[in-house]
Amino acid sequence: MHVARTNQYFRNLTETYWNSRLNLARVLDPYFNSNGDIEKLREMMKETGAIISGSTALQFFARDTYCDSDLDIYVEDTKSQIAQLFLTSLGYKILQNAIGTNDGLEPGDGYPGELEIEKVITLVKPGIAQFVQLVCTKREPVVAILQFHSSKSLIHSSTIF
Repeated sequence: MHVARTNQYFRNLTETYWNSRLNLARVLDPYFNSNGDIEKLREMMKETGAIISGSTALQFFARDTYCDSDLDIYVEDTKSQIAQLFLTSLGYKILQNAIGTNDGLEPGDGYPGELEIEKVITLVKPGIAQFVQLVCTKREPVVAILQFHSSKSLIHSSTIF
């Protein structure tokens, strides 16, 4: 039986706990100045189909904090200009020489899933230690993310822990 279903007191207590622990602002505050910016981020993500992955997503679901993490936003390359314009409108600047491509890669080079990545754009904002990486994918972002997380080497290494 769920504790929240026993009575109103436990329902309120349970909702308060989950609202404080699964709080998107908690993991996005280091990158954005206000909740209004976070709402705009969510709107941009809805418009472009972008997905947050990596350590920031892990922090959200694990209800943990990693001091030196970055924000990885995966977006289909055909829609990446919208995401880039959004981030620059908030004061982010493209780091000089930080636009990488995967031209010439062969299967087996680098990490699994990278062949689904067209380019990675690193953006920084004055006064913010963390940076944002805009990972531009060839197809839907979930393809690159799932390909990476379902690789044999990653599955094998995760079973060690």
